[in-house]
This record gives sequence, structure tokens and C-alpha cells, in this order.
Amino acid sequence: MIPRERRYSRCNLTKDPPCDLGSLTEVSLVTPVCHHGQIKVFGVARQETARIPCELEANPPEVTFTWKFNNTMEAIDIPQAHVASERTRSTASYTPMTELDYGTLLCWGTNDQGTQLEPCVYHIVPAGHPDTPHNCSLLNQTTDSLYVECTEGFDGGLPQKFTIQVDREAGTSSTSSKPSTTVYNQTSKVPSFSVGNLEPGTTYDVHIYASNSKGRSETVHFRSTTLNLPERRTESNVHAREKIRFVKSWITTENPFEKSFVTSSPETKPKKRDANVSPALSTLSTPDKRNTGMR
Repeated sequence: MIPRERRYSRCNLTKDPPCDLGSLTEVSLVTPVCHHGQIKVFGVARQETARIPCELEANPPEVTFTWKFNNTMEAIDIPQAHVASERTRSTASYTPMTELDYGTLLCWGTNDQGTQLEPCVYHIVPAGHPDTPHNCSLLNQTTDSLYVECTEGFDGGLPQKFTIQVDREAGTSSTSSKPSTTVYNQTSKVPSFSVGNLEPGTTYDVHIYASNSKGRSETVHFRSTTLNLPERRTESNVHAREKIRFVKSWITTENPFEKSFVTSSPETKPKKRDANVSPALSTLSTPDKRNTGMR
């Protein structure tokens, strides 16, 4: 819990004119404490000078700082010549020379309310290349895009960044046999990437690694294939189905040319009517014997 004391700003009643009692404001006086959200780990190479900032919260903000170095064998005061301070912020310049110079730096602050109870702790570690990203997952995959997300590893004590490289495998395109080539390359502060403008039904090699000023990690490698386009959207398949349908229709339907030839054959022409037969007689029906007789 942050130590606090409530006080009211001073009011001089003997002053001419006297101050307004209604204008008194409450002030919180605070013993120094560490400011949240500071960097706690610093990667430093041998004979490299690192500047380690220590930021406090305190009121009044006039703070006197004390720095110490601590390892498994000893605790050493940091000379004030290596410290630059202003109000609630102080920066210590530290240069590790041997393996024993790696450990922790401790920072305390003191104001007129007292001395900081718990010091701010900063770890000084040998700087190196970052660890390999892990748990890389393909979260989304479409006909022309991929979305990949990884978990970052230790940054080697230095700011790190992440790079993805996507290579198309030779002869794996669904539309053509193209040579292997890099189609996407991007660097990001976070290990998550959205890759677009890819070809459908094509296999890609995906490479992901982390890097900092000291080098790069080992590479994570995996393969991924984009989805094929739906068959109904393929124009060549549509034309092929139309041709098949036309052929089937031609086979199962009577040939119109053959039908024309049959109807014009002499064998199918109607016979000519006999000129000696009256048209009226040809329509008469046979007399009913029951209705005929002698009168």
C-alpha cells in the first residue's frame, strides 16, 4: 500500500487581503514508490555501457536517489558520478566488464516523507539473440490468404522484431507450373501475420523468426496450401458441362434431317383419289338393312 498523508495547502490569514478559506485544497503527500510499467530486464554486452532508468511516484517530487548493484557474491554502491537524477527520475550508467558484473541494479528514492520501502529492481543479463518463436498456428486459411500467429520467446534482453517469409513451392500452382519464388516478406513488432494475394490451390513454405541487434533466432518452418476455388466458379468446367449436355441431347433426340427425308419419301405420299368416284358417294355409309324394304 502506498504511504500517504493528507494535508491542506497553507492559508495565511494575516496576509492583506487574507486568503479565502473556501479555496483550501487537499494535497496527498507520498513516500516514493516505483512507477508501474517500467522495463525490468536489460541485455548488455561486456564493455557496453547501458543506461538504466528508474522512475518513481512521489509527492513532494524532490527525490534523492540511491543505486546499488547486487549479484550472488556482493552488493556495491553505484557512484553518484554515474548517476543523473531530476525530480522523480534517475538514470544510472552501468558497464559490465566480466561475468560477475551481471546481476541486479537496485534503486531507492527519499523525499521529506521518508525513504522508499521496496527498491525498484532491474536485471542486467548478457545480451544475445532472441529465442525462437513457438506455438505457431495457422488460424485462418482461404483461397487467397493465410493468417498465422505465434508466441514470442525471450528477447535476449533487447527489443526484438519478427519476420515472416512465404515462398511458393515450384509447380504447385493449380493454374500453372511456376518456379519457386518468394511472394511475401514482412517484419512486425508482434508475431502475428495476415498474408494475402495468394493463388488458390497452391502450396507455400512459411518461415518465421525473431531478431534483435545481436542476431536472429532459429527459423520456424511449415507448409500450407490455400483452398481450391469452388468448381462452379471455374469457367472451363462450365463450358465442358455444356458440351456434354449438347451431345447427350443430340443422341437422344430424332435427327431433324432424317425426319425431313422420311416425310418427303414417295412411299409416304397420300394416294390420289379416283376421278370416277363422286366425292359425295365416297362419304355415304352402307345402308342399314333394317331401314330398307318394299312398300
